[in-house]
Amino acid sequence: MSDPSSVAPHDQSEATAARARLQDQPTLIYVDGISTHYFAPGISKMHFYRFDPDPAAKEPAKVIDIFQLAMPTAGFVSMVYFFQHRLRAMIARGEVTQQMLAAAEALWPSDGNERS
Repeated sequence: MSDPSSVAPHDQSEATAARARLQDQPTLIYVDGISTHYFAPGISKMHFYRFDPDPAAKEPAKVIDIFQLAMPTAGFVSMVYFFQHRLRAMIARGEVTQQMLAAAEALWPSDGNERS
């Protein structure tokens, strides 16, 4: 690593500003989906997963649990309505297809017989 004193003052301030911008960013975690949802009075908890491919491409991708998210029930309800709002916008812009909706409906049918 170079000696900080050898960096021009202008370059140092740009580097400091760049580090500050990165530190202000929330953590980004890529997931492929939610595997489970648990609830109890006043709280909801979800497990998020990701498909990790085999680096040698000899085995199928593995499902890896990435993190858990716990939140108050009221926050969960608000999140669901937020996602419904965003889904309508994505459908309107053509980002979500009828095939995507049908695939999701097949996994989570809204037939009135909700699974726990």
